[in-house]
Amino acid sequence: MNNEQFSASAVNCSLFYYLCSQNLQPMLKLVIDIGNTLCKCALFEQSALLDVAAVPQLQAQHLSALLQGRGAPQLAIVSNVRGKAALKACLALVQPAVATTMVMDAATPTPLTNLYKTPQTLGHDRLAAAVGAHALYPNSNLLVLNAGTALTYEVVSERGEYVGGNISPGLRCRYAALHQFTAKLPWCEPTPSPPLLGQTTQDAIVAGVQQGMLREMQATIDYFATQYPSLKIILTGGEAIYFENQLKSAIFAAPYLVLIGLNRILDYANLAK
Repeated sequence: MNNEQFSASAVNCSLFYYLCSQNLQPMLKLVIDIGNTLCKCALFEQSALLDVAAVPQLQAQHLSALLQGRGAPQLAIVSNVRGKAALKACLALVQPAVATTMVMDAATPTPLTNLYKTPQTLGHDRLAAAVGAHALYPNSNLLVLNAGTALTYEVVSERGEYVGGNISPGLRCRYAALHQFTAKLPWCEPTPSPPLLGQTTQDAIVAGVQQGMLREMQATIDYFATQYPSLKIILTGGEAIYFENQLKSAIFAAPYLVLIGLNRILDYANLAK
């Protein structure tokens, strides 16, 4: 069993027992995460992840294909970090197809105690990743690394507190910055096997960007491991594939962590009504 299968199984088991304890009935739920680069949509039944689609812009045909043969979801949640226009377009597609749609905002209840000093500025995807990690590993100290457009770090305490986190440029952001803000440096593509030292300009960029990012991640892991006993490390995000086999620490890969967290928030908010 690989890390992704292990993580999915653990999440489904832990959330299944949570939902059973709350006497929730099975229902079909639509979960949408509008990110900076991709819009990720998922169908859940209780805690079971049924299907996922990731597209640059959600269209009617994408939603139709996801729902085909399954009927209409009873509940939906939408998290958006892209802007008002993207949210409006998404809701125009989702609301006619779903009985109740919730848009995540700073007032949305979650199962974590939020210690962030400016919760209204906290990215919904960041908080959802923290909630997903807590659902997977309750009563544990957690460090979540989300390697996407931005590289974010989130700390969750064993007491169920979202302590805070850091934001750093993601892999492609770093490549883009070198290319766009210099006159001669070329655009380079990420690679799963970056050199340790470049002997061409292209290799020097790849080594500098990816080895530098890897060392940043490892140093962050090492530091917080000294601050939080038995710290569990969870890696997610579209660019995680470039790092999951290179980090020295024991990590758990969870590619759908934000979607899992949003599903957990939807259940929690539904119970809180």
